[in-house]
This record gives sequence, C-alpha cells and structure tokens, in this order.
Amino acid sequence: MSAKTTSYFRTIRIIHNSLLVGLISFAATVFFLVRGGKFLPVSNGELDRILQMAALLVAGILLMIGFRLFRKKIIALHKSPDSAKKKLDQYRSACINWWAMIEIPGIVAIICFMLTNNYAFFALACFLIILLALFIPRADNIILLLKLNRDEVMKLEEGN
Repeated sequence: MSAKTTSYFRTIRIIHNSLLVGLISFAATVFFLVRGGKFLPVSNGELDRILQMAALLVAGILLMIGFRLFRKKIIALHKSPDSAKKKLDQYRSACINWWAMIEIPGIVAIICFMLTNNYAFFALACFLIILLALFIPRADNIILLLKLNRDEVMKLEEGN
C-alpha cells in the first residue's frame, strides 16, 4: 500500500492509540495517587453503592448504544455504493463514536475510583481499557468490513 492509502489506516490507528494511551495514563496516574494516599475517600458507604450502580449503568448503556450504532453504520457502509474514500471517512467517524462510548464510562469509573478508593471502579476501568484495546483498527479488517475491492484500494493508493 502506498503512503496515501496507509495514511487513512495510520490516521485511524493513531486516533485509537491516542484514546487508549490517554485512558491508560489517566488510570495509572489516579491508581498511583490513590495507592500513595494522595486521595482520601470522600464518600460514605451509601454514596459508594450509588456510584457503583451509576458507573455500571453508564457503562452498560453506553456500551450497548455504542455497539448498536457502530454495527448499524458498518452494515450500512458494507452495502453502500459510496466511494472508498467516503466509506473510510464514515468508518473513521463510526469508530470514534464507538471508542468514545467505551472511553466515557472508563473516565467515569476512574473518577469514581479517585473519589471512593474502591478498587471495583478501577477494575471496571481496566475492563473498559481492555475492551478499547480489543477494537484496534486493522487495515485488512477495514477493507473487509467496508467491502472494498482491489480497484478501490488501488485508486486510493494512486491518490485519486
């Protein structure tokens, strides 16, 4: 693949990696600050339970909504007669939305961990980080999902 085509795939991978590294960095920073005693719990047991339910609810709802929207968009793109460039742009947008639906509850869980020092929140954040890492974009998968043919990929490589 040429620099033009690979730049599409490289760009989406950079966006994914940036979101992933940002979430990992935030989680690691908060983890070490909590372990070092820099954040004392500000909640009582009742607030802790409410935050646990809220964090799980936010995570569950956003993951379901995000996955359904992403799947719906991919199915539409797979059937779409649009150009490869347009499909790639729409795919990138769908991915960013899906990743945001994973990252938002991760941030919420980390903040709740910081407020309560409850490691259940950190475990939820770790689960969401792993989930985000599993959805790393791969050029071969994108080409398959978008039903791009050799001619479309060649046109992208030529810069048309």
